Amino acid sequence: MNGRARNAGDPKTAWIALFGAMSATVLIYGAIAFTLGPPGEPPETARPVRMALWGVALVLLFAAQRIVAPFRKEAAGPLAAPRLSEPSGVDPMAFGRRSVLALALTEAASIVGLVLVFVGGGRSDFLLLGALTLLVNFAIILPAGLAFSTTATENRPS
Repeated sequence: MNGRARNAGDPKTAWIALFGAMSATVLIYGAIAFTLGPPGEPPETARPVRMALWGVALVLLFAAQRIVAPFRKEAAGPLAAPRLSEPSGVDPMAFGRRSVLALALTEAASIVGLVLVFVGGGRSDFLLLGALTLLVNFAIILPAGLAFSTTATENRPS
């Protein structure tokens, strides 16, 4: 059996594929925002809606990073979420559910950015929210997923 067939059901590979697909949607939303969105700066009358949607998006991004915080090795300090246990002691299904939820929340934040473009915000609103979404995905969720899946794979019985 070749390596490709053997790894087809590997949870780490599936998680990385899911992570890549959900992160790529941010780029697709960006293409939509910059292709169909109105050019120029947002009107001043749209300010209250923009601030409310920005607040929603930032809460979504904060919640996403808090959901995966227990799985991050470097999580420490007064703002760190309480650790569930070491990654080897955490149920892989629990990690899977939490990481998919975190990815869904970050994607929702980028969708809020896309909505912002069409309800009176500017393209710059999406650009900033898309960048923040990718930052949370690549700087927080991806390292947590890789650390967890590597530890869980090493501790799996043969």
